[in-house]
Amino acid sequence: MFDQFVNKVKQALPQMSPELWKQHGSTIETLVVDNLLNIAEDKLINDSDIRAVIAKVYELLPTPVRLVLPRDTIIDKILEQKTPILAKVASAREKRKREA
Repeated sequence: MFDQFVNKVKQALPQMSPELWKQHGSTIETLVVDNLLNIAEDKLINDSDIRAVIAKVYELLPTPVRLVLPRDTIIDKILEQKTPILAKVASAREKRKREA
């Protein structure tokens, strides 16, 4: 019975992943940007440091999202958008400097 359930979930996964990304992608991106603000600027060019942050953010996601969107999928999606995300990090840092 459990095997049947797992098979049904695996069959539905490709259809659910894009929809879940549409629903939660901006939240995930915001969490990543907020966490990247805590990393030194020189480490932001290193993909392994960025991957570590994304892995931590993954643990903060709601359980249904983590069940359907695997960690590697989230990491790959965020790394695909690395340039605009790093631009947001730089913008947020500038804003912090002006406010301080």
